[in-house]
Formats: sequence, C-alpha cells, structure tokens
Amino acid sequence: MWVRARSMPPSPAIDIAVVRQRWNRFCQSGDPGYLDELPRALSESWQRSLAEGVDPGLRQFPQPDGQPRWDDDEALLITLADAAVAPCMGELLDSDILLAIISNAGRIVYRAGSTKTLHEADIIGSVPGAVTLESAAGTNSAGTALYSHNVTTVTHWQHFCEAFWSWSDVGVPIVHPRTNKLLGMVDLALPRGLVSPALALAAKAVAGNFQREIMQRESRMDDQVIQSWCRRVADTALLATDRHGNVLCISERAKQILQRPTVTREALGDILNLPALFEGRLRDSRVVDANIREREFKVHVEPTFVDNEAVGMLLRFERSGMTIVKPWAARYSFGELVGGSAAFKQVLARAKRLAATDLSILLVGETGTGKELMAHAIHAESARAAGPFVTINCGAVPEDLIASELFGYEKGAFTGANRDGQRGKFELAHGGTLFLDEITETSHVFQVSLLRVIQDGNVVPVGADQGRPIDVRIISATNRVPAEAIAAGALRRDLYYRLNGAMLTLPPLRERRDDIPALVARYCREAGRECDVAPDALAMLMAYDWPGNLRELHAVIRTAATLALNGRIEKADLPAEWDSNDGSARGAQVRSHQLRQAEHTAIERAMTEARGNVKQAAVLLGIGRSSLYRKLKRMELNREWVWR
Repeated sequence: MWVRARSMPPSPAIDIAVVRQRWNRFCQSGDPGYLDELPRALSESWQRSLAEGVDPGLRQFPQPDGQPRWDDDEALLITLADAAVAPCMGELLDSDILLAIISNAGRIVYRAGSTKTLHEADIIGSVPGAVTLESAAGTNSAGTALYSHNVTTVTHWQHFCEAFWSWSDVGVPIVHPRTNKLLGMVDLALPRGLVSPALALAAKAVAGNFQREIMQRESRMDDQVIQSWCRRVADTALLATDRHGNVLCISERAKQILQRPTVTREALGDILNLPALFEGRLRDSRVVDANIREREFKVHVEPTFVDNEAVGMLLRFERSGMTIVKPWAARYSFGELVGGSAAFKQVLARAKRLAATDLSILLVGETGTGKELMAHAIHAESARAAGPFVTINCGAVPEDLIASELFGYEKGAFTGANRDGQRGKFELAHGGTLFLDEITETSHVFQVSLLRVIQDGNVVPVGADQGRPIDVRIISATNRVPAEAIAAGALRRDLYYRLNGAMLTLPPLRERRDDIPALVARYCREAGRECDVAPDALAMLMAYDWPGNLRELHAVIRTAATLALNGRIEKADLPAEWDSNDGSARGAQVRSHQLRQAEHTAIERAMTEARGNVKQAAVLLGIGRSSLYRKLKRMELNREWVWR
C-alpha cells in the first residue's frame, strides 16, 4: 500500500543552527553560498522568492478574504475531487498524509486527511482558499510545480519560509487530457518524515484519476450535445460517429433511410457495407456514392472537431436528384477555429458567451482576420443553430440592387425582375442569423432602411404594400474602426447602436504569432499534406507581419505545402523576397504586391471559365462566394463578362 510505503530512512543529521544561520544570511543579503545545498530547480525558486519579496518569516499561507469564489477550472476540480480521491481515501484517513488539490491560480480548492493531519495543516494555513503560489508563499511543492509545470518535491528546510520546515511534500500537475491545459496540482504532504518514491507515484495516480474523470465527463457532454443537435434536425438525414466509427446518434430521417429502429453504439461498418467510407484520414471531408435499400444516395462525410481535434464523423445522406440538407447552414464551429494564444483565447471565450445570447454582434477586425468564420461559429453554437445562416457582402452588391437583395421584391416590381418575385436575405434568414459583411460600405439611404427593419421587426419587399414580420439575429462586420467610420460618415451613429449589441474585435495575426505553428499545420492538412516546418522557415513565418492576416498565411502555406519535398517546408519554399537584403518591410510590400497580382490573375481566369457565374467561379477558386464578391469589387476589373 502506498501510504505504508512512504517511510524512508532518516535523513543525515544536520545542524539546524547552521542551517538557520545560512538561511538568515541568504534572506538578508542574497548570499548565494547557501544555494549550493539545494537542487538547481529549488535554488532558482529561492532566488525568485527573494526577488518577489516573500516574507521568509511568513507563518501561514496567505488566507482568503471571505468566502472563496471559484472560477470555472476550480469548480471543475472541486466537482471531480471526491471521485478522483476516493480510491486512496481510506489510507489517507489512516495515515499522517495531507492531500490537497491546488488550482492553476494557486488556491487550495480541496483537501483530505485524518483529523490530526488536518489540524496540523490548519496551523500553517493550508485550508481551502489559501494561496500557495511561489510569489506569495515562497518555495513549496505546489507553488513551485505550478511555476515549472513539473513534478516537484520539497523537503523540510528546502522550503523558503521557516514555518513550513517541518513538512515534506510532492506536487504533481493535473493536465487536461484533451487540451493539455494545466488545471492544477495534486499535493501530498507529510508533517514529518520524507517523501518516498511510492508517495510520488500515488500523487501521479490521483492526477491520472482526475484525467480519467474529465474524459468521462466530456464524453458524456459530447453525447448530450450531439444527441441534442440530432433532435433539432430530425428532418435531416444525419448520423454521427466517434473517432472509431461507432454510432453515437442518428436522426429519425436517417433511421428511415437505413430502415433500422436504432443503431446507437453499433459499428458503422456493420450498418453500411461501404468500404470507401473509411478511406482517407479522419480529418478529410468527402462524398461517397452509396446504394442503400436499392436507392442511390450520396453520403457526405465531414469530420467533427473538439478544440481542433478530430473526434468523429458526421454523415449526411442525400438522395440522388434530391437535396435533403438545408441550403443555408453554418460551415464552421468554435472547435474548428485554430488558436491557443492569449489574444485569441480571450476573443474566443467572449464569442462563446455571446453565442449563448441573442444580442446583435458587431465583428471588427482587419481584412483576413476571420470575421466570417467567427460569425459561422457563433451561429453554430447559438440557440438558432437549427435555423438558417445567411450571408451577404454589402460591399460587393451594386448599390441599386442591395435593397432587393436584402428585402426581396414582389413580382413585376421593376424591369428585369423575376416574374414570380424573390425573397430577400432577411426572409431567408427568418428564425436564424443574417451576417452583414462590410456594413460600412453601404449608403446612408440603405442604412436608414436597414435601421427601420431592425427597429420594427418587419421587412417590406420592394414593390410591396405591407411588411412581413421577421425573427432574425444580426451579426455584422467591418474592417474599419467604428468610431472612425462614424466620424467619416460611412456609418450612421444610430445604426451603429443597433448593430453593436456587443462588439467583438478580432486580433490581427501579428498579435497572435504563437498561433502560427498550429495554423500552418491546419493549412497544410487542408492542402492535402502533412508537413513539418524547418526551424529557419518557421522563424521567417513568425517574423513576418502578415498584412493580409489569415488569408495571406493560408495562401503562402498552400503554395509552400505543394512545393515541399519529403513533407518538410524549407526556407526555400517560402517567398524569396522575404530573404532579400532590402529588409523585411520591403519584402513584405513586394510579397503583398505579388500576391495581389497572382490573385488577380486567378480570379480573372476563374470568372472567364465560369462565364461570369460568381458561384461557379468561387467553387473553382476554393473560396466562399461572399469572399469572391468582395475581391471582385476591390479589383475593379475591366471585364467582358457580367457577374451573376
């Protein structure tokens, strides 16, 4: 048993008076001679403690001011603690060992031990809510392990504060099994004696128990989310699997197609005799032809993601010659948005909170920062997810057509109109979300009409006498600073107040450079390659300022991944002008100019091949139709074809 294995041979006799004399000298003058007695990690910790001004005479861990208020990570640890600690609780109660769970904020959120041990812990203030951070309590196993993210053992006088010299303890990190985020620490402490290898293993076992409980909890949550979504789309032929191909849930429509009352937890291969379905990697989207019950179907296979990790497949069955799925749907979720930098995580956390509301949202950010992707994700995670997600690039639609595009028109409303009339984007988005991109590129006359629709909740099609009620959430976007757009007359102040129920500012790529490696890996996969990046090539990618943001990075990596030999992107695969002697600023300007020229040529060729059909040209280019409209407007090409 691990508790009984804790005892160790007594430590060599030490002269406590000498120890205290050296300790006093270090605390008063920083004399480094005393540090020779410490392991390197603890020696560095002592120096940090002294630099932070920690009081070496501190008698207790800093105490909470009133009743602690736990954050989300701390609440999770508290929720799972009983189950994670249960296997060793009996031995804790029969021993002198104190078990404490410390959050990533350094606060004790849970403790367990015998009555005698808890009383001794009370003396040094080791109670729920107390702060163990190294900067607050000096060198101790929990605080120092939180600093280093490594297993840390601190024995008796190795503690910076004399009040803790009677204790020996070991701290082991608790890491989220999916995100690798440090959630906190397991700390096992003895008021007397030394930490044994068995005790350190026990602490690791408890940390492993937390990981297991987190995985089980998240698996249950995943099932609930997927099943809830399946219920909302009962009219869609949808089937969801885990990463191993086992069916998690199935919609009623899919059950009818497969003629199976239920297939939950069955292996997909036992239901569909379709080997081609399992070809390729889990992250790949593909369409597979299938004969099911003597009827021809197309099976659309899409990966599902959690925190950018492919965790399963989503299958949509489409009858040949008949569309089952809805034409307007969000294509991205929060799990597909790549980024772990502080700047991006802050925006993502705010976006997730806003998704749960029905507020209008104004997305602000430079061109290419991913505003449309964020709008998709907000809709996909909102209560309107089962409704349509309709987009319109206000800057790409001619001024004389934008009213009919948004509000629709009655038959015969104007020369050249569809004889049956046309529903506008507002009506198409009824019950869902309307995304207005480049809202500052519209006229004041149009903005007045838009304001009236938002205020009244009614839309009046061109040529109609009466309005029609609409229920639409509006997400708008601009690449301009709103205050500057208002001052320049590009955005009405009263419309701004209506659109800005909440503002979300997306950081440019130069402010989230830490995300570049993950983004590069993502874009390589999208290009059909799994590529490593040479250190000097990665350094160039990290140093560049990316005026075109994510869009420019995607273009560069798509080219580099195609050119890369043996699955490794080298410096030579990146734009040559980045390595010029003229400096990075000039190289950036040259690169941007060349990218614009290449993009100009590609778009012109695609529009020619598509005979002016923007939708078909967008498919040829592999970009969204709204993005292509925006590019066409910016380019102002002299063209022989007409957009349609």
